Amino acid sequence: MEWGLNPGYFADGNCGLYLKALEQIKQLGFDGILGLGSLSPTKPKSTLTFSDIKRGLRDVGLRFFQLHADWMNIASPDETERRDAIEFYRRWIGYALEVEAEQLVLHLGGPFHLNTSKEREDALKFAAESLRKLVEEVEGTELKIALENEGIGPPDSGPRFEGAVPERDLRPELMLGCDPAEIASVVEMAEVSEYVGVCLDTGHAVSTGQDLEKAILGAGRHIIGTHLHDTTSYDQHLPPGEGAIDWKMVMDGLRKVGYSGP
Repeated sequence: MEWGLNPGYFADGNCGLYLKALEQIKQLGFDGILGLGSLSPTKPKSTLTFSDIKRGLRDVGLRFFQLHADWMNIASPDETERRDAIEFYRRWIGYALEVEAEQLVLHLGGPFHLNTSKEREDALKFAAESLRKLVEEVEGTELKIALENEGIGPPDSGPRFEGAVPERDLRPELMLGCDPAEIASVVEMAEVSEYVGVCLDTGHAVSTGQDLEKAILGAGRHIIGTHLHDTTSYDQHLPPGEGAIDWKMVMDGLRKVGYSGP
């Protein structure tokens, strides 16, 4: 299995420490990086360029496993909002191709509720339509789109953005994309499994009340990426072993579905 780590854990938002962070990740035996966090050139305070990132990875011999996109709603019932989201993620696909990332991670759902079965049905349909359009941008490339299951953060944290449901009020059963099996069903509905799969986030699954073993088996062969972090309840992003997750069960489950990393 191949392993990656987010350089933001080492750099702590300091872009000047980016290269040092990559060196540390390499020395620890990791194969690549996952995400950039506050180091991303898309963040207001970042002084890095995508060229800097690509050059740094090449210099230390690490791969870019996953670039994590910011969020817009590809499943919105509003056609204009959905169109804007598609254009937004087309730009992110361009970023991912520029840095030669192997996967672009985005969320199917977000901090909002679907209050009726009709709203959920429509959201799944709109998400599938959006994915078909995004796949047009990655056809003929090596880039994959990885859809990450949604999580819930600490109850005392504020809304993620204006209009979002506060974390303390989020109800997983009303959210879109908490269940990895639901994400896999959208991939199948859109008929895009050649280019799109599931990014299984262990902490997010626990934070939304999923049975983690069932979540892994439910996503099954569609899992193309993972975010392995620990938690005791809400999304805490603890190192594996510092929370309540049964990691032997996780690894056994990933083996059962034929997943080998990263």
